[in-house]
Parts: sequence; structure tokens; C-alpha cells
Amino acid sequence: MVFQTTARCENNSEADSSRSDAYRCFLNQNEPNGSNLADPCFSDPFGGSDLLCFQSPTNLSAVEVQPTTPVAVAASSPSAPPWALKLTNRQLCVYLTGATAALGSERLNYGCQDGDVYGIPDRSQPLWRVSYQAKGSSQLITVGVAISYT
Repeated sequence: MVFQTTARCENNSEADSSRSDAYRCFLNQNEPNGSNLADPCFSDPFGGSDLLCFQSPTNLSAVEVQPTTPVAVAASSPSAPPWALKLTNRQLCVYLTGATAALGSERLNYGCQDGDVYGIPDRSQPLWRVSYQAKGSSQLITVGVAISYT
């Protein structure tokens, strides 16, 4: 299902700043879930002017946005946190934009179906690791990252 609207889009996504083709759009009408913010929105790889915005990399429902002004290629940051993570405990976790909670010095960065991820992935090993807290638990555990979506 695709919802279509126009929007004012910024040339940098907060949800996926690792990609130069990702944008943050302020929609001129609310999408079906009630939000007027779509992030990330991706440019058409075939050169079209519309952007497609997704809530997660595994949800094919999209918002098709026609920017009200031209968008420029964004600066990318390959070391930026990925948009989403699939953990080895099968949790799909999506990067949270805006203000969130903190646990000690670690920001709540990812919301998952059954928990949260604090901090950024530890990329020092071939299998990345994150600090995961299951819903209802006060414990942080280390969990591997099976897939990184950028």
C-alpha cells in the first residue's frame, strides 16, 4: 500500500544518515498512522523526483512523497548508526529519532518489538554487538547483530 502526498524535505535523514540518498520529510497531510513526519525517505535510484518513505526495512507499506522544493544530495556518514538492526535474538530494531531516554551514559537508540537497544553497535568484531534490554527487564545484555540495514 502506498500513501501519496507532498512534503517539505530536508537533505539529511536523522534515521539513516549513513546514506546520501536518505531524506527527512515534513508531510503536507498526515499519513494513515497519523504522523506528518517521514524519515527516512529514499530517492528513486532511476532518477525520478519522488521519494519513498518506510517505517522499517521489512514493512513494504510506503509513503510516496513529491517534494515541494528540489532536494539536494545529502552528506553521508558511513560511521553513523544504521537505520535498523536485525539481532541474533530475532528482534527487528529501528533507529529512534528525536529525544529518547538514557540508561547511564547510553542513549536509547533503537526500538524493537520486545525491547530496546541502548548505545550504538560495537563494530570492533566481525559480529557486531549491542546492549539490549528486553521489555520488563532491568538488565542489559549483549546481543549480536545479524543484519544491519543502511
